[in-house]
Amino acid sequence: MVKGFRRAVIATWAKDHLKPEAHVRSDGLSAFRVLESHARAHQRLIVNGDNRMMDTAFFWSSTILGNLKTSLQGVYHQIHGKYVPRFLALFQYRFNRRFDLKELAISAMRLAARSNPLPLRQIRLAESAT
Repeated sequence: MVKGFRRAVIATWAKDHLKPEAHVRSDGLSAFRVLESHARAHQRLIVNGDNRMMDTAFFWSSTILGNLKTSLQGVYHQIHGKYVPRFLALFQYRFNRRFDLKELAISAMRLAARSNPLPLRQIRLAESAT
């Protein structure tokens, strides 16, 4: 999670998470221009409302973001900022197991059964770390 789409924030993220041989494709936001110094190739795609180009260039990322938005709106009607990392972690867990829905519930129960109980103050430490 990044604090905002400013050049300094994106540059720090890129330095920490991109390999020098990475090929990056972005939507043309000016803050993403700093990626050119952190990756081998940076392709800026400005779609200007052309739905055909949007569909081919960002199909999967748009699909995933749409699914995330629908999932969060359907289950959590009001999300507060400090809980966003938890909601995203839950979405990631479900998304990564989307092809085996029977195993999803069993896996979640197995993890819950193996986990040690924690006091609320210790659980909340994870929130202050993000």
